[in-house]
Amino acid sequence: MSSSLVIFFSFLALTAVAKDVELPRFTIDLDQPPEERWTEIATQYTKELKETVEFFAKTYDELYAMLSILGGDVDKYIPDPYAGEIKGIASTTGVTAGEILFINIIYGLTAFGDKSSSSKSLLGCTSIVSQTESGNILHGRNLDYGISLLRNIAIIVDFQVSEVTTFTATTFAGYVGVLTGQK
Repeated sequence: MSSSLVIFFSFLALTAVAKDVELPRFTIDLDQPPEERWTEIATQYTKELKETVEFFAKTYDELYAMLSILGGDVDKYIPDPYAGEIKGIASTTGVTAGEILFINIIYGLTAFGDKSSSSKSLLGCTSIVSQTESGNILHGRNLDYGISLLRNIAIIVDFQVSEVTTFTATTFAGYVGVLTGQK
């Protein structure tokens, strides 16, 4: 077995130690208007999204204040269809578009340091990329952020066009776009 495969399977073995959880699975119909695509998920996760916003708002108060203001003009700063999806989630949950924008980009702004911890530990997820001797690329990723609250909103989404799944993503309820996906 190549050293790449040994490393890859070692990574998988280490991640298997974590508690296995079967994530809820949803379908997003990309033929629907962007404002309506996430309604089922947003309805089911309203409480958890509000808790997530509250946690990040307390932890990253200055970023929260800035992004909450910018979110009032989400169309100006975020391209379609993402702006429409953010507005739809906000409308469904009663959370502002600025707050949904905030939780969508907070990881990108904070992945390399945790303000809430004196250790300044990394928040980023664990991933590995390897190549087999035959040239196949292997990619593994754990959503093992240092924020346990996100476990409550982790989901799998099948994105469909004309009732055919075009790609699948592991993501968080309330996040638009794709964190990790596969075709």
